[in-house]
Amino acid sequence: MTAEAALEAVRPVVNYDSEMSYKNLAPQKLGIPEILYAQKITESPSEAVLTLRLRDGRATTVRLTAVYWRDSDVDENRPWVAPDLSTPLSSADFLENRDPALTRILAYQAPATLLDQLKEKFEWGGMNAAANHYYRYRNSPDTAAVDTEKTMLGLAEYLIGRSKAAEAVQIFQRATVEFPKSFDAFFGLGRLMVAQRDKAKAIDALKKALAIRPADPAAKEWLAKAEALK
Repeated sequence: MTAEAALEAVRPVVNYDSEMSYKNLAPQKLGIPEILYAQKITESPSEAVLTLRLRDGRATTVRLTAVYWRDSDVDENRPWVAPDLSTPLSSADFLENRDPALTRILAYQAPATLLDQLKEKFEWGGMNAAANHYYRYRNSPDTAAVDTEKTMLGLAEYLIGRSKAAEAVQIFQRATVEFPKSFDAFFGLGRLMVAQRDKAKAIDALKKALAIRPADPAAKEWLAKAEALK
């Protein structure tokens, strides 16, 4: 079915008062699987797979679902969530039937490494966004077995460089849980605890680091600093 035919098929469920308002409202109905099913455009009321032909001749596949999905915490109470990729809609875009959001999406190139992806997510949405992305990565069948120790340590150092010590502590703490034999995770956590003057936690982390690497001179030096805290 062509786009024109699909738009005409949803005309009965579009509440419009002029042909212009119909052209503005009808495309919204094409994003609702239940309506597409009711108008016999698709075969399922809960999902739809559409192939869109772009102006440059390329085709792209869009998958729609009516199944509720969330990847945030169960106590999520934000009234709205900002888009990862945002772009304004101008009157010129409207009049020339351009979709700036789709253009931006198609032009987007995701970072190649998990570390760079986490940095991007943090810049977009803070720790929750980065944590959600990491959780999905660690629980995907394709990547669950990937060793992410260096990635977590790299993210912690990145956060320290951004003066986000509290967030870096969270990453180091998580790293010590996932990688209990990681000297660098305990050492990094211990150094931050010294900087925050938390004597007990600093000593605990640095002693665990030395249990993994007993002769490390830097860890011994930082343990001495931790023990000297008042």
